[in-house]
Amino acid sequence: WCVNVDQLGGHWSGDVALSHQLSLPPGLQCNASVDLIGTCWPQSPAGQLVVRPCPAYFYGVRYNTTNNGYRECLANGTWAARVNYSECQEILSEEKKSKVHYHVAVIINYLGHCVSLVALMVAFVLFLRLR
Repeated sequence: WCVNVDQLGGHWSGDVALSHQLSLPPGLQCNASVDLIGTCWPQSPAGQLVVRPCPAYFYGVRYNTTNNGYRECLANGTWAARVNYSECQEILSEEKKSKVHYHVAVIINYLGHCVSLVALMVAFVLFLRLR
């Protein structure tokens, strides 16, 4: 069994996800385990790429659980050390969205002023040359 919770302690928050040990045919297989961020990886046959949903929360940040993380059960029956969570995307709060939009607006404003200044200097040089 794998138990995956957001917080352990006196009271539990978040969902508890249970994964039964599968009855797999004899041969090399990876045991059920929980990785460093709390994702439960079920018992799997060697050489298989296992797919699990992204965690709902990690260090207080919400993630989109409709995407997946991937981990390979290696041919020798051990789990790959690295889990591919590249598809897991942070769900931005309204406050973070506002900050991002503000910074984008400042960059666009700065670039606009730079382009305007360059165009003004080109026009000035042309004006002086074509007197």
